[in-house]
Amino acid sequence: MKKQMRKLAAVLLAMVMAMGTAMPAFAEESEAAEEAPALTELNWEQGEAFIEQAGLEGDFVTFDEIACKLWVPAELQALELTDEDREEGYIGYFQSEDESKVIAVQYVNMDGMDLDTYQANVEAMEGVTDLERGIFNGLEGLTYMMPDQDSGTLAFTTQMGYILEITYVPVSDAEFFNAVSASMCSIQPVEEAGEAAEEETVVEEETAA
Repeated sequence: MKKQMRKLAAVLLAMVMAMGTAMPAFAEESEAAEEAPALTELNWEQGEAFIEQAGLEGDFVTFDEIACKLWVPAELQALELTDEDREEGYIGYFQSEDESKVIAVQYVNMDGMDLDTYQANVEAMEGVTDLERGIFNGLEGLTYMMPDQDSGTLAFTTQMGYILEITYVPVSDAEFFNAVSASMCSIQPVEEAGEAAEEETVVEEETAA
């Protein structure tokens, strides 16, 4: 499963980076953005509701590379990352004992790509469905599905031009999707960040609009 996820993530990032070089960045403020409908907002209170309704257990994981934390269900265990994993941008990889369920977290340098450009590139990729922008605990992000891979991805841009991608597999499993929903509602800045972490944060709604 880890090799399959690595292959999927590598293909996604390679395609986005290749297309990104040929596409100009969008202006920070455009007429289209001003006329866009209000974005759906999700927050951790909704995530807690999913957890309570589904009787889930889990805990938050904080990533040293970026000042954010993510709720991960207890049935998924963190795998030790290899040097190769880290070179490919993985900062977290969580997998069930039978390897059927995965949450993979990547943090990749995209040479300053903003969320609008990233979205345009994802829209141009084959097999992408249900692409939607939203606000997650005050952070503007992008979600999309890839049914052929049975995956769902939540992505953010950061102040230093990186992309934070959180990919969930499988999304067709109704029981696991409750955990996916809770996890997607959980991404948020850490309350107390070290000096290094404070230098790099996910772009918030007001700065990303």
